[in-house]
Amino acid sequence: MNGHTTKIICGEEYHTSEKAAETLGISKSTLLCLCRAKQIAYLKIGKMLVFKPEWLKDFVSEKTNIGTYNEKRYISAMRKEAKKCAMT
Repeated sequence: MNGHTTKIICGEEYHTSEKAAETLGISKSTLLCLCRAKQIAYLKIGKMLVFKPEWLKDFVSEKTNIGTYNEKRYISAMRKEAKKCAMT
């Protein structure tokens, strides 16, 4: 890792995959699995994946089915998504 956790692209802030995984509390491999399954919004620039902070918030809100963060539901949803991805 090069130490850069955010990128400014066309004047907008994006998180690297490392920072996005850290923000969500999941591994980078689980994040990449979610991307392959089209479960989370991302932008691909060359080989680099980047994520807007609001996309990450939307993902958490969608997985918890409520507007506020609920850790137990979130962790459960992440485990379910990882299992689905592992089966494919």
